[in-house]
Amino acid sequence: MLRMGLDVRPFMKESVNLFLPDEAQLRAAGNLEWLGHLYWILADGQWRRGEDPLPSLAEADRRYTADGFIRTQAAALKARALASRGLNPLPVFESAETILQTSAERKDLPFYSYHGIVHGMVLLTHAKWAFAQGQDPAALLDRAQRRLEDNRRLDPRSVYPHLYLAQVHALRALVANAQGSNPESELRLAKQSADQAVQTNPMHFHTHLTMAEVSLTQARLIKHGENPRPLLQQARASLLAGLKLNASDFRLYQLGALVGLEDAHRTLTQGTSPLDALSQAEDAARRGLSVKKNASELWLALARGNRYRAEWAMKQKEVPTQWIEAGSSQLKRALALQPNLWEAVAEQGAFDELQGKHRDEARGRLQASLKDRRFLALDYPSM
Repeated sequence: MLRMGLDVRPFMKESVNLFLPDEAQLRAAGNLEWLGHLYWILADGQWRRGEDPLPSLAEADRRYTADGFIRTQAAALKARALASRGLNPLPVFESAETILQTSAERKDLPFYSYHGIVHGMVLLTHAKWAFAQGQDPAALLDRAQRRLEDNRRLDPRSVYPHLYLAQVHALRALVANAQGSNPESELRLAKQSADQAVQTNPMHFHTHLTMAEVSLTQARLIKHGENPRPLLQQARASLLAGLKLNASDFRLYQLGALVGLEDAHRTLTQGTSPLDALSQAEDAARRGLSVKKNASELWLALARGNRYRAEWAMKQKEVPTQWIEAGSSQLKRALALQPNLWEAVAEQGAFDELQGKHRDEARGRLQASLKDRRFLALDYPSM
């Protein structure tokens, strides 16, 4: 149901209520973890629909009587939920790592191959968060890559090692670019793994989402003078394939918004109209918000779209006030949801620059933020 984009909350609440009266018997029989799993899946459905998953995750944790890979999947979900609120997920990552590290060499464990996949996924999630904080995620990515490559050899029919390795290499490419190194080899590996994921399971929306993510990263890091449009079109085609399988996952719309914004930024810098690309980006963002209204990144995408509209209006000698006001309002929504969303701070500086007000203050805030986030500094080269 989750894979198809269906809302699992009613079904999971019914399932929880069905088994809660038998909790004592489940505990006595050693089956209490299954009640924890029901709460975990309920929490996943809540997270995807913009509802707070933390209470359900707390209920799940109370029922987990042993350390296992499903418990760490619930921990990874908790870490994402905390990070999306601007809270520190590091203790959750560390706890999950402790559990997974003890099982890394236990090949006698049931579903051993899946332990490695989950371990790689947790390390990748941690690495993405670290990169967003301006930290070097190389050590985390090294360990994630080793675990996932081991599992790809162990279970070549599983889609997940290919899928997560594509994301590992895409993030490595962004790190290389931020450090001034050539990202080409990592981009090539990311594309190879994404191709393998789609070939292994073309009916899983996440494989197409990952292919779109890789294509967008390639477009962002394309060599000077090369045309990014074919890569952006490839990203759009992958997202369309994903939406045919799952029309309700906010991550597909979020990436669609980013593809449209990248296209708009390219056309704007070339002096041509970005309005068609902006319409696509804004439509994707609003569709995503209709599913997950508390996605700060989607509010940020709308704000950035209005900044580009304001910049285009100024190039056309038009008054940009309505776009600046709308974008500023959307930035406030994003920061209310995630107070330390660094990109929103950067966008606020860009809006202040447009208006010519608080320029020194805005530049000072942005430079201070960039100092702590050196791996993101190249995203704002003009600041």
